[in-house]
Amino acid sequence: MTSNGDLFIEFYISLTRVAVQGQMNSFRKQLSLWGFKRLTTGLDNGAYYHQSFLRGLPHLSMNMSRQKVKGIGKA
Repeated sequence: MTSNGDLFIEFYISLTRVAVQGQMNSFRKQLSLWGFKRLTTGLDNGAYYHQSFLRGLPHLSMNMSRQKVKGIGKA
């Protein structure tokens, strides 16, 4: 069985590849679907934040889940 943390790490690695290939809009949408919020003020302006994705606290990532997109999937 795969944990949410493992799934998120796989997701992050794949999105990193996508971002390098220049598909930033897709990358941003995936961040949003995982619940990341874009910071708009302060020193971290423009960064993305998720309360369950913090350095040094990998166990928190178990609380993360990706929202499902209606109309997408297997027929």
